[in-house]
Amino acid sequence: MRVAAVTHVRKDDFFLDIWVRYYGRLLGRENLYVMLDGDDWQTEVDLSGVNVSLMEGRSGHRIADNERFIKAHWDLLTALKGQYDFFVRGDCDELVCVDPQSGRSFHEAIQDAADVGYRYTKGIEIVEVPGEKPLAPSKPLMAQRSVGAISKLYVKPNIVSGPTELTIGGHVAVGKPVALSHDLLMLHMANASLRHLEMKVGVRTSEQVGVTFTNHTSGRLSLTRNVAACRDIVPYDDVADKVYTEIGKRGDRGATRPRDLRTYNAIYGHDIENPWENRIMVVSLPDRFDDII
Repeated sequence: MRVAAVTHVRKDDFFLDIWVRYYGRLLGRENLYVMLDGDDWQTEVDLSGVNVSLMEGRSGHRIADNERFIKAHWDLLTALKGQYDFFVRGDCDELVCVDPQSGRSFHEAIQDAADVGYRYTKGIEIVEVPGEKPLAPSKPLMAQRSVGAISKLYVKPNIVSGPTELTIGGHVAVGKPVALSHDLLMLHMANASLRHLEMKVGVRTSEQVGVTFTNHTSGRLSLTRNVAACRDIVPYDDVADKVYTEIGKRGDRGATRPRDLRTYNAIYGHDIENPWENRIMVVSLPDRFDDII
């Protein structure tokens, strides 16, 4: 079975390096495809043996640029059609892996997408909390973090067999039900390093146009603050099955959230008056995740 990994990146060497090393070990560097956003910067990450292309046409407007990212992914997957059986697609701070308790390999778990042509993965936002040291990329990442958040927004169709119509940000496969993988996790690492997050927010905010990116970054920082303040943290294995089952019931309606999980915690500060639109389950992570990436 032939599997490739596809991502895009702008001014983020920290997670690009982690992404390349992680998927390079799993799939081989020759099966990695990195789209660099804009010609006004250069990466210092070692991309030898990796397929690299340049994305042009950046506007600075978050929504417009997200639409451009989705189109770029579509165009690349179209160009590669027939060369690979499956693609792992997502941002460079999104790492798809297999839950160790499944006993399956990465390729075996991806094979589950063969029946429908795509699979949503079980998203977990990894969050740095007070008392944890800065993230050291040279060490196992998950051994350095103990808390995560299960969010509907990061249960995404990361595994596709070819070009797939996606909503802005790649969160939903348009017109298709949530076919959720049983064994594949997607660890969203944006909040796993507070130092890097604050740096990235500063860089991005200085070059963006409009309020949509400002709202996005303020929400991302609110996630760290509110998870740190949360006192209702439950073990991942105690709630994961129910949470993901409820998320999977939303069908193809991108705005629907689970309705019967009373221990959800509102996070995004600017949406606190309408908290259901942005709710998460704060969980402690099991020890078996320590060596997952």
